[in-house]
Amino acid sequence: PGIQVNASMSDVPPKSKNKRMDQENGMEPVEIDRDLSDKIQEWLEWDKNKTTRAHINQLVKAKDVESLRDCLLTRMSFGTAGLRAAMGAGYSKMNDLTVIQTTQGFCRYLESCFHESIRERGVVIGHDARHHSQRFAALAAAVFLSQDIPVYLFADIVPTPYVPFGVLHYGAVAGIMITASHNPKEDNGYKVNNHECAVCLSFL
Repeated sequence: PGIQVNASMSDVPPKSKNKRMDQENGMEPVEIDRDLSDKIQEWLEWDKNKTTRAHINQLVKAKDVESLRDCLLTRMSFGTAGLRAAMGAGYSKMNDLTVIQTTQGFCRYLESCFHESIRERGVVIGHDARHHSQRFAALAAAVFLSQDIPVYLFADIVPTPYVPFGVLHYGAVAGIMITASHNPKEDNGYKVNNHECAVCLSFL
């Protein structure tokens, strides 16, 4: 309940032509470079989570350019079997928007590999007990479902090996586990297994 998903990649709005933040977002103008200004506007247009939107707004009001750059000008990259980062606002963090975007990209990759068979075989998704893990798993599932791709979503927290087992058991094309394993409690992650249960270091 309450989950909003930007499920279609074609739904992403164009970049704003306004290079300074305006009053429509309830913010005071702040002098920043064009790249960062574009990313701030982009984030506030795409992010539907009130908490992470508010955090970016607060950084703009505080004119905290260094923190804004850290949040918005870098992205998480695939490491050991997936993404891991602190939870928070911006493209460098684990949050609703980055989970949705990652899943959109993964969905397109799987479609290019498996074509229409993905809509028969589906994907498996699980999550651990960390903060927001259940929500992130539900968001990932919603992206696949919006593309008519079946999802086997575990109803409760599960150990990581349950996901690759589920991939084999159901003959799915891939599995996603929302977990950061041994990382600090402030972190979360997005672990990916392929159809043979091998961990994916990248799908780009």
